[in-house]
Amino acid sequence: MVSLHRIAKGSDGQPTKGLYMVAQALVNKAKDGDVAAIKEIFDRVDGKSPQMLQGDPDQPLTIALIERRIVDKPEK
Repeated sequence: MVSLHRIAKGSDGQPTKGLYMVAQALVNKAKDGDVAAIKEIFDRVDGKSPQMLQGDPDQPLTIALIERRIVDKPEK
């Protein structure tokens, strides 16, 4: 988003990018105990937790084929 890269006045009155202002607002909410903000920060820092693949108990998931292909770079 272009607007996040625009320069604006930060809380200290100094010029700063809007992106930094948004990030600081998120950190402030997390410090205040906002669980959604805390989760958002952890998802960005640590990466989202991997989701376990689960199938229907009557029709469990099965892996039919694992394949690795190495393709040569085409000649010019």
